[in-house]
Amino acid sequence: VWVVAARSGKATQLTEDNDYQEGMPDWSADSTTLLFSSNRVEDPDLNNQYGQLYTIPAGGGELTEIKVDNEFGKMAPQYSPDGKWISFLGHRQGGNYWQIMSLFVVPAGGGKAKNLTHAHDMHCVAACIGDHGGAGFSAPIWA
Repeated sequence: VWVVAARSGKATQLTEDNDYQEGMPDWSADSTTLLFSSNRVEDPDLNNQYGQLYTIPAGGGELTEIKVDNEFGKMAPQYSPDGKWISFLGHRQGGNYWQIMSLFVVPAGGGKAKNLTHAHDMHCVAACIGDHGGAGFSAPIWA
């Protein structure tokens, strides 16, 4: 994860290890922290469903894991506008990458996640397999 100063163009690398898959960062409301998902298991390319949630100060520093009670993979985290909650996409169970992705919320400091789409048999990510690649997806948006 990198940040780039808009005026000067100076880039600062926040995370250092090239072995991990990190992505979809989101700024905190006060712009002091970045929230992102990172898969930090051994051999993340073969175990891509184990992403967890982390924060790091925008100026660099130590990673902090947002502890969530479930072990399922987490991705595409977004702070709520008031900064009290985090939404993210995840599997209902860890280790089963083929499951549908559900929409969850958890307090910003971590804790028990609530699956908002559990009652619906719907995949919260556009997904397809074909000769033209995947459909891609975006992170949840708070309204």
